[in-house]
Parts: sequence; structure tokens; C-alpha cells
Amino acid sequence: MVVDGYSRQDGSKVETVYSDFELRKFRTICKEHISNPSILTVLDYGGGGSDWDAPGFEPTTGQSAKQFSDIQNVTTFEPARGQFGKQ
Repeated sequence: MVVDGYSRQDGSKVETVYSDFELRKFRTICKEHISNPSILTVLDYGGGGSDWDAPGFEPTTGQSAKQFSDIQNVTTFEPARGQFGKQ
């Protein structure tokens, strides 16, 4: 599924699997827990295609996820792809 994508019941095909940045939906709740001066690094396990540096994570300010959460370093790992990524 990760390599070939999948077909939906509505007839459309999803080519890029695990590419949504799901944290965006829960950003306010998560910010309460990770916006802490002692937390500088995050391991995003199951991060899919998340991009912590991309602008627009917070739509009202245009901040990236790192800026919004005040995080310095993020390492993502997507087990379905077997990929580590440093951001």
C-alpha cells in the first residue's frame, strides 16, 4: 500500500500514503505538552510525510510546526517506509 498507493470506494486513487501531517488537527492540545523550555527535541514516530519546517502549520500565523511548538530539532520515523528523516 505504501509503495503502490490504494483505490478508494469512491473510485479515486491515493498515490501518496501516510503523507498527511495529522498533528495539525491536535496542535493546540499538543502545544500545551511540548512547548516547554526543557523540551528541545522531538522524535516523531509514525511521522509519515510530516514536515515540521513547512510554513502554514498554524494557519492564523503561518508558523511551521517547529515555530508553533518552540522546538529546535525533530527526527521523524515512518515505520511503513522504513525511513528516518532529520529536520
